[in-house]
Amino acid sequence: MIKLGHKYYSNELTRALGVSFFVSILGVAFSILFDSWNDFLSAMNGNVNNAYTVSYFFMNSAYGGVCRSYFLPIFAAIPYAASFSDELNSGAFSSIIIRKGKMRYAVCKFLVNALVGGIVVSSAIVILIILLSSILPMGTELVADNSVDKSYMFHLWYAFNQPFTYALIEIANGFLIGMLWASCAIVVSTATQNKLVIIVSPYLTSFISTQTLRLTGLRADWRLDYWLTGRYLIKSSIYTLFLSTVAIFLICFVMGKLFVRKVYKIMRQE
Repeated sequence: MIKLGHKYYSNELTRALGVSFFVSILGVAFSILFDSWNDFLSAMNGNVNNAYTVSYFFMNSAYGGVCRSYFLPIFAAIPYAASFSDELNSGAFSSIIIRKGKMRYAVCKFLVNALVGGIVVSSAIVILIILLSSILPMGTELVADNSVDKSYMFHLWYAFNQPFTYALIEIANGFLIGMLWASCAIVVSTATQNKLVIIVSPYLTSFISTQTLRLTGLRADWRLDYWLTGRYLIKSSIYTLFLSTVAIFLICFVMGKLFVRKVYKIMRQE
């Protein structure tokens, strides 16, 4: 049975909450904004009565464009994903293992990294929603015209009728996305100690996987990236969020097992 060692976990979490953590939150926020920058500027210039501009901005924030698809994953990995590599390069790895134990060390690294990645993305979305909803309506009459039922994509029904629920859905999806990409990066850190490669690896993975899915023509209802951005809803927004959560946790569980196995292998070589 693994003793969690709450103090060790809290120490590692505190370690991750440095300058890079807050810079990453700002990076995620700007990644989302830049994907609909012209519409954002138009709304900020007072065109809040333009139904298309307002609804397009909030919808595009959920959909995501180049920045959210490819640069956001990098910011999710920046605060903590390279910590394992840093300890290997500094020579601190062996002494930490002796003090903390193999399993506790590996599990703590993976869980804290996943948590921090999720917090980075979800925090940025919280900030954006609070700031933007104080100026712009989440849903307009244009949105209402297209939100005839809860199964319509982009969670439009909730955006117009239940903005608070819509915000929670977006925040939850953001947390899942951050957790996924941060986990991907820390697994890569077991194969290379190059910090730049580790941090950029989610970008490369996102790009390759997106292009591969496009070429294979996989059905939209089987694409996790579509579930997470609201491009395709199964039954309803809440049901799709449930499926996304199950899928992400399963993927992260597999990556966690892989990370622990790789760390053990590196221990034997030390």
